[in-house]
Amino acid sequence: MRVTSFLLADAAQEVGGKLYVIGGGWNIITAVQPPPISHRHLALVALLGIGWNEANEPIEFEINLVHEDGEAVIPEPVRGRLTIGRPPLLPKGAEQLVPLVVNFDDLNFKHLGGYVFTFQVGDKELARAPFHIIAAK
Repeated sequence: MRVTSFLLADAAQEVGGKLYVIGGGWNIITAVQPPPISHRHLALVALLGIGWNEANEPIEFEINLVHEDGEAVIPEPVRGRLTIGRPPLLPKGAEQLVPLVVNFDDLNFKHLGGYVFTFQVGDKELARAPFHIIAAK
């Protein structure tokens, strides 16, 4: 498996195997008040490439959000499991693209600075979506 895209958006959803993304591809949140900062909503968007030999096998993944000092923002990682079937007429060796959206509401950030979402399968980190929270002037 590979992650072809991994980004932050204001809103996103997956419908019928397609991604619908609004306000995607940013990496800065500007805080108008001092920490703690509550961010109402953001979407984490991934496009996964599932290889021919990975079809019909369960894939367990984990998403973490941490501050640059290593402190976790969400108490437990988001864990999920995907099993992608192989269509009967898919050419041998073809990769399948699978969209994934994880929505986060009311995230609370204790500090300004750098943060990162990570996407892992087993012990292997496959993608990172870093961003910064900065103070408004």
